[in-house]
Amino acid sequence: MTSEPPAPAPAGFLYHSRKPKASLWLDFSVVDRIAAEALRGFSALRRRGMEVGGVLLGRVSGSQAEPNILIEDCLPFDCEHLYGPNFVLSPRDRDALAELLADMNGRRGRPLQALGLYRTHTRGEVELTAEDVELLDAFFPGAHAVCLIVRPYAMRPAEAGFFLRSEGAFRAGPPESTFVFRRKEMGGGATPRGTVAGAAPEPVSEPPSAPAPAPMETELPKDEPAAPPRPSYTWLWAAALVTFLLAGVAIGFQIAGAYSRATPPPQPADPYALGLSALQFGETIHFRWNPAAPALQVCRAASLVIRDGDNTKIIELRKEDIARGALIYRNASPDVHFRLEAVLSPGNVLSESLQVRLMPEPNAPAEPRAPDPLQ
Repeated sequence: MTSEPPAPAPAGFLYHSRKPKASLWLDFSVVDRIAAEALRGFSALRRRGMEVGGVLLGRVSGSQAEPNILIEDCLPFDCEHLYGPNFVLSPRDRDALAELLADMNGRRGRPLQALGLYRTHTRGEVELTAEDVELLDAFFPGAHAVCLIVRPYAMRPAEAGFFLRSEGAFRAGPPESTFVFRRKEMGGGATPRGTVAGAAPEPVSEPPSAPAPAPMETELPKDEPAAPPRPSYTWLWAAALVTFLLAGVAIGFQIAGAYSRATPPPQPADPYALGLSALQFGETIHFRWNPAAPALQVCRAASLVIRDGDNTKIIELRKEDIARGALIYRNASPDVHFRLEAVLSPGNVLSESLQVRLMPEPNAPAEPRAPDPLQ
């Protein structure tokens, strides 16, 4: 009996909207590109990153009441971030977006059209803001316009949601539902590695062989008369060697016995230690804990509280986050305080703290010393 080959992974993610009724199909290559772009923006700044966005490209089929929206490509839009790290378009950005959309819609025979907008939110949950609604109404007035909001995270995959016009209008707020924005969790398997097809490798020519060395003329030494035999002391050396070996074995047994008696039994692991440590690496702090700590093995929940100067950030840790045992943090101040909390039972929380005071860079200019007060 022959086993059937496994079914190939789907080429895209299918999402069904209940209100309004619509089916959205998102190509997994678009997922990979937007996820990578969102991660780059999220890592661009120390505090919550830079928001990015662009245009969704595709086609619309089906009926007017229940359309099928196919998102097959995307085009990143370079926002100048005049108003800060948020994806808020300046007048120059709006002119550039209007020119881009006019050029795309004016091309004849173009199979894909501008369907809507995608952007990341790094300063809140997955939701449509009033600024997003105004932007969509101004540049994507079609009945089947779509918006994709992606929320990247530091310790887990991004989260996303679709937004459509319901009864002719976008509404600010959360989406109908959210989903994990990563190819694997969306049913597309692992992200394939890009391969670049190149020319066939050129044959490697063997290096020219070195000329054979000329034969060396050797002259055998003439036989010399044998020396008279010397008396042999082999039996004396053999006896001495046996004596030394026996003495060494006896001393070795005595040392091994004394060492085994002196070695204390191993101490049991501290059930209340979480094993916190930190290391400064460039502009980041590598914060670690012991995922095999007894408290972290049995805890119901865990969280990491980071106090960076005047700012405090709380990161909820899942089981896979705890098993990872490390976090890379881009600090904003030289004084960072970490506190790892493990909830063992209701009302029973075990915590361990670690304070990191970063050393100034060697080339950093020294702060001027304040003058001594006059006496």
